[in-house]
Amino acid sequence: MLFFNRFIILIMLLSASQRLFAQGFFTTSGVANSMYRDVAQGVDGSFMAVGVNASLKQSIWHRADANGQITLAITDTTTYGTTAVVACADSCFVVLSEGYNLSSNIVRKLDASGNIVWSLILTNPGLPSGLTELVALPNGDFLAVGQGRDAQFATRIWIVKISASGTQLWGKLVGNGGVVSRAEMLPDGSIVIAGNKNDGPFLAKTNATGSLIWQKTYEFTQIRDMLLTTDGGIALLGPNSIGGRQQIKVAKTNADGNLLWQHSELTSPPTQDPVPIPVFNCFAQSANSQFFVPFWGYNSSPNPGNLQYLRLESNGTLSGRGDAGVQVTPDAMYRINHGSFIIAGSDANGNNFEAFLLKTSLETPYASNQITSSVYHDLNLNCLKDTGEPALAQFVAVAENTSTSERFYAFLETNGDFNIVTSPGTYRVMLAPNLAPNSYYNICDTPLVTVVGPGQIVTAPPIGVDVIECPLLELELSNGLLRRCMNTTLTLNYCNVGSVKAEDVSLVVTLDSLYEYVSSSVMPASFSSNTFMFNLPDVQPGVCGQVTMICKVRCEAALGDVLCAEAHIYPDSICGPPGGLKDGSNLEVSGKCINSQIEFTIRNTGLDMTQPMEYVIIEDMIMFRQTPIQLSADQDTVITVTPSILDSCYALQLFDNISSVLSRPTAIVPNCLNGGNLNLALQLPLNETSPSVAVICDEVIGSFDPNDKYGFPLGFGTDHFIEKGQSLDYRIRFQNTGNDTAFLVVIRDTLPATLNPATLRPVGASHPYEWTLSDNGVVTITFPNILLPDSTTNEPASHGYVTFNIQQQPNLPEGTKINNSAAIYFDFNEPVITNLSQHTIGRPAITVIQNPPTGRQLYVTVQPNPFTAMTRFVLSAEASVELKQFS
Repeated sequence: MLFFNRFIILIMLLSASQRLFAQGFFTTSGVANSMYRDVAQGVDGSFMAVGVNASLKQSIWHRADANGQITLAITDTTTYGTTAVVACADSCFVVLSEGYNLSSNIVRKLDASGNIVWSLILTNPGLPSGLTELVALPNGDFLAVGQGRDAQFATRIWIVKISASGTQLWGKLVGNGGVVSRAEMLPDGSIVIAGNKNDGPFLAKTNATGSLIWQKTYEFTQIRDMLLTTDGGIALLGPNSIGGRQQIKVAKTNADGNLLWQHSELTSPPTQDPVPIPVFNCFAQSANSQFFVPFWGYNSSPNPGNLQYLRLESNGTLSGRGDAGVQVTPDAMYRINHGSFIIAGSDANGNNFEAFLLKTSLETPYASNQITSSVYHDLNLNCLKDTGEPALAQFVAVAENTSTSERFYAFLETNGDFNIVTSPGTYRVMLAPNLAPNSYYNICDTPLVTVVGPGQIVTAPPIGVDVIECPLLELELSNGLLRRCMNTTLTLNYCNVGSVKAEDVSLVVTLDSLYEYVSSSVMPASFSSNTFMFNLPDVQPGVCGQVTMICKVRCEAALGDVLCAEAHIYPDSICGPPGGLKDGSNLEVSGKCINSQIEFTIRNTGLDMTQPMEYVIIEDMIMFRQTPIQLSADQDTVITVTPSILDSCYALQLFDNISSVLSRPTAIVPNCLNGGNLNLALQLPLNETSPSVAVICDEVIGSFDPNDKYGFPLGFGTDHFIEKGQSLDYRIRFQNTGNDTAFLVVIRDTLPATLNPATLRPVGASHPYEWTLSDNGVVTITFPNILLPDSTTNEPASHGYVTFNIQQQPNLPEGTKINNSAAIYFDFNEPVITNLSQHTIGRPAITVIQNPPTGRQLYVTVQPNPFTAMTRFVLSAEASVELKQFS
């Protein structure tokens, strides 16, 4: 077999070059006069780039790892060049090449080491080497697509089906053919083919067996690329000539080829002479449906410049353009599913061109500007980095453009370093603590930094932080699915975000009575009823730990029941300004049943209150606003409520008008007469009055969407009303519903402008994970090597989740919508888009303001409740009432 012998393999091609930069890499092949014609990503994250050595007229097949380092280089002397490559499910690749002297097409399967598994020679009917495209089918077979000639020498579309073992199953000539630029399989199994023939470009659709369904032409000079859009349509890319000037044109059709819109964009000034011509051959669409078109462009002169790109919205309108910072010509491009793009082609170095691979996000381009710096504990308070001063990591770094107010973000590494990718401009670099309260830190003046582009890296001076000398334990609690008679995992993450070792550490967890303790990662030191205490080792500053509890949801739990768990870590002293309020007071609330009544207690454990504060009592969606209270140090007050409606829920919430540093204290109690429900625990913020306290409530579910996103508190009503300034805990759940183990899960969340990325705080997750925060609030959560089994193999273990807390942007007006969804990627499959989590700032509830006489019991009956137009209020004697409707 000649084709098994006449190729050369070079491991780690030494003459190749590579640059790592910002969000990606730039790698050249090391082969003179070479170009890559196509690239594909394998299931292990590696890339296979294929093309031609133009000087020797030979194929090149280069494999690069996920970081762009070439690990395998093959020169195939038996073929003229390779035009297409697709990945297989078994870490292999299949390549389509032009036969030597253009006598035929050859399809080969390569294993992970570059060895040829099988080779198939396809003799073209009438046109040598007419096949240019490959399509991988779900069952492991392949289609090769191109042009051929029938018995009358008419050019036709040529489709060949190849089995997974490398045998030809059938070949067909259909339609009116030409040079094929792209072929893709639609979700229904049909094939759509784009190409160009003498009388213009065309789009054709066949069924799974190669029979033509339709063929249509479009107003392009050429079709150079085609892709399937995220909503099931078809997008086309090609040049369009208007007034003697070439434009980049993008058009979109539906799945039946009917034109929906088209947009042309001029890439150079209209007065420029001679007229520059952009070089472009490919485009891609991001997870948020934006189109990116890279082109070897020109700036303000006819001299060639860097690779540029256009960004188009999903409707084709131009939303931006940028510079990737390298001089290359693009030939193939596709989206890597967790948010980046890979571009292949040849660089633009005159007669000595060289094949390249470029990985870039384009939203934050490969050669973006970067600001790097680090954060340290300023022990001697001189705002200078001195020997021995340790790193601090519990911050989000923020770069704010002093001219445009545009902000870019990055998490700090564990060693205190950070790297912010920005656009050109002058920036003020700032820090936002993402764990402890702001009052816990004093931050030295932060620098102004000017960066120009593309590709400049500016190192700013280290930023010093004075931390109050004491331990501060931060606790977060998360849970998995709650299903009757099944186990769930409660995960408790704790960190010492203080500056002093925390000693004699203990953790107390109180579970709902419908939880049954099964096991835990740390043996309880003691337990009573459903309260467990764990003794933990000392926690050094900056060190985190985790305790997991396996609990069973009791079978007597009903669908819709809300189960809560509360945890408290000690020592729980809060350093800095005493108390949680500006005046030094610290209000704590609690609630309990006393026979058939509910007693809410408000206690001031801080200093005297210098001004009154309101509290609110809520019955389901009815709010009874009380007379403001003002308590001295160690003083408390008790409010008694007699439940009036069966299966109801009551809450007391402090109505903060003194700018509390901590979360708003809330106590929630179900109806004491019949157990009631805890629906308010999902609609209201929970009673987390200190960083050392964590509370979580969740609903027992039956059938559900396994990939979803919810923001807690859920808020009231169909508009999900929440208070202005209320932070949100987002939970994203996912399940592997495929037929094999998922090795990689990536969640990409582009935060809406109504949320403040600098306040994002990871809470917990089902599996080990990594976070990045970039751009103007793009959160990427990666679960590397998660080994998530599929649901048919191990349904309970096929689930996962992640949670994070984030605050609103300040001063949002009432009526503001906060909508957020996420994209979930399993390995390298297309993303699963979650539902849209929705909130509205405002107060939706009916509010009753009452002034009960001193010493008299508050008693209210509201029937029906909830209501839409009319209800009946019955109050105890001598109570004054004012009724208001909020929307």
